[in-house]
Amino acid sequence: MNVVAKAETMKISKIKEHIGAIVTDIDLREPVDAETRQRLYAAALDNVVLIIRGQDFTPAQYQAAAEMFGELMEDQNRRYLVDAHPLISVLSNR
Repeated sequence: MNVVAKAETMKISKIKEHIGAIVTDIDLREPVDAETRQRLYAAALDNVVLIIRGQDFTPAQYQAAAEMFGELMEDQNRRYLVDAHPLISVLSNR
């Protein structure tokens, strides 16, 4: 079932006055309507950092969610790329 994420259910709460916000009540694995996409983009510009917890992405879903904020660029260090997803690198301490 494809549920479209809607702006009226999403909440954006500032963490500090000048940087950071927590976004809740959004599932970026699902399609996002234009108003929600615009609110997320504006929140990223206003807050620099967005924390959006609880997103259990496949590589393709992660790429689609990240592309809402702009064009992705290939990493020059090809060592940590996800198979079949050359625009996604894995950074881990595990």
